[in-house]
Amino acid sequence: MSAEPETLVSVLRLLIRDPMRRTVLGAQGETYAYRMHDTREVGEQLLRAYRDILGRDRNAAGAPA
Repeated sequence: MSAEPETLVSVLRLLIRDPMRRTVLGAQGETYAYRMHDTREVGEQLLRAYRDILGRDRNAAGAPA
């Protein structure tokens, strides 16, 4: 379920009534945050982006990649 402004009240009501669901979502959120925002992962993503950009620039200029 998406927590859009229109559905926020119903989403919050479900979570208020279901402590186990809150616990599960809390644990999943922590795992997600560590996985997606870990400095090593972010650094690798940034490095891939820079390499991709540099590769495109070289190819556009006719230089070997």
